[in-house]
Amino acid sequence: MGFFSSIAKCIVAVFEFAYNWLPGISLINRQSKHPVAHANRIVKCPYCAEKATVVARRNSLYFSAFLMNIFEIKKSKAYPVCSKCLNELPQNFELCLSCREISEHKSEVCQACGSKIKESER
Repeated sequence: MGFFSSIAKCIVAVFEFAYNWLPGISLINRQSKHPVAHANRIVKCPYCAEKATVVARRNSLYFSAFLMNIFEIKKSKAYPVCSKCLNELPQNFELCLSCREISEHKSEVCQACGSKIKESER
């Protein structure tokens, strides 16, 4: 059984080497300078439950070869993410300034703490 597992590991290593060195298309996720809703505001992330800053990120498709990104093929639109866990936040969310909870629904009252969301905060 040790012989076959060694052969399998060698085959996997060859495929990984060929995959990384052959030309192809890579998806790269990186920071963006474009504005997003509530950028640089502190929110309570619905995914990691941490208080974090909203930052902008975007995806780009690159033509790559020999472990290098040669040129950018397509650039996607910037979207808001949590600065701690980098999970994508909803595009159009409301932010309660009392508890920093994110609400995806348009409402007059925060669902977490019950405080009123003013018109100027929307």
